[in-house]
Amino acid sequence: MLIAPPARAATLYKPDLVAFVGIHAMLIADTIGDREMAVEWAARSTAMFKASGMWMAAAVPLQRLVEHAVIVGDFSIAIDHELDAVAAYWMARGKPAQDVSLFESTTAPRQVIGSRPGADWNEVDSMVVNWAVLPAFLRVAADRNVNAEKATTLAVALRDACLTEAEASSGSAVWQAAVEVCVATLLNPPDAQTLLGQAEEHRARGELFTSLSVMAQIGASLDSRQSHNQLLALHISAGHYVHQLHSHVPVLYESVVVEFFTSFWRKVFDEARFRFRTPALITKQLDELPCATCQKRLPRLFRSIAWGLDVSLPDWAREWIEDAA
Repeated sequence: MLIAPPARAATLYKPDLVAFVGIHAMLIADTIGDREMAVEWAARSTAMFKASGMWMAAAVPLQRLVEHAVIVGDFSIAIDHELDAVAAYWMARGKPAQDVSLFESTTAPRQVIGSRPGADWNEVDSMVVNWAVLPAFLRVAADRNVNAEKATTLAVALRDACLTEAEASSGSAVWQAAVEVCVATLLNPPDAQTLLGQAEEHRARGELFTSLSVMAQIGASLDSRQSHNQLLALHISAGHYVHQLHSHVPVLYESVVVEFFTSFWRKVFDEARFRFRTPALITKQLDELPCATCQKRLPRLFRSIAWGLDVSLPDWAREWIEDAA
């Protein structure tokens, strides 16, 4: 023993600190690509932090559990974890940074915010849609290109998870809209004109509904009657928003966001190569996408598709793609 007597060493052991070590272990596991171990450490740290009432600290591993739940299709669990994480951040909002302590034991954040409905809950619900429902939506949409039956099962699960929150919140406008978008885009045959109308309506309702507007916009792209140029315009607009929101979360961004857009356009390209300029070059660029860093794949994908379709991009889109690519 480096410290004697042993009893003194025992006094240095603090169970709360073990949970912080677990966060480091989670991050290291993710860095070396051991996602199963990362999730295991995230779950252990979350449980210890919650037991100690350290909700701000718990928000970090909780976010990793949200990512995992979205990827495996456990959408109700993802939403529940995200509610805890967002509520913890919300509780600390407005406090000076020096007054926010990760070691502080507090009341469960959902109790602090209060019972639903309320203005605070509207913003919390919107953030949960941003961080859990939007990626879950993309997760389901990606499966539509591969396994329609599985996609329908996941779509029902996502709709039901949103419906549960809508009922729990006494008809929150955010959750009601989430249910409607899921049904219109993932469970009914998507109609671009109707969905683009919904996208505009949600955008007009303000920032709390932006992610729902983007979901409707992406849903419109699932309507096979859209031209390739229309699809690209929809995806660049939606992709830019999702990129800004999720590109700093590499596991979720790569597994869900990048996967949806790349698989979508790979399928479009494979089915209509003759509509693209220099298809051999486009094939080469698509094949090289996995070699790029995760954050650069989406801009490079759109750059290749825009070139192949001979589409002139708006200035903001060209700047984003050129800067990132």
